[in-house]
Amino acid sequence: GGGGALAEECVLLYPNCTVTIYDLPKVVQVAKERLVPPEEPRIAFHEGDFFKDSIPEADLYILSKILHDWDDEKCRQLLADVYKACRPGGGVLLVESLLNDDRSGPIETQLYSLNMLVQT
Repeated sequence: GGGGALAEECVLLYPNCTVTIYDLPKVVQVAKERLVPPEEPRIAFHEGDFFKDSIPEADLYILSKILHDWDDEKCRQLLADVYKACRPGGGVLLVESLLNDDRSGPIETQLYSLNMLVQT
């Protein structure tokens, strides 16, 4: 999901792979219009809400800065749905920036959390 920067990096680093950007319709539209070149055939788009809609089948799911937004129950639900959609032998890559237990830092994570709060 997201704006497409990670998808573009994936196809640059792994030229034989294909990537699907799966996100809410508004986010997918931004990726289509601004970041991902329309002539890039290795990047596809799938609009949906991962708590309401089916998750497309894939070999690898990259959940980048997703889980920190949700409580434990929502995270379990999302990961269970990803597991069900994942092809045999596939995997999940989680990318998160976590706060210290006392929420004292690191500063980059605090700023990211503040940015998410302000923008959403």
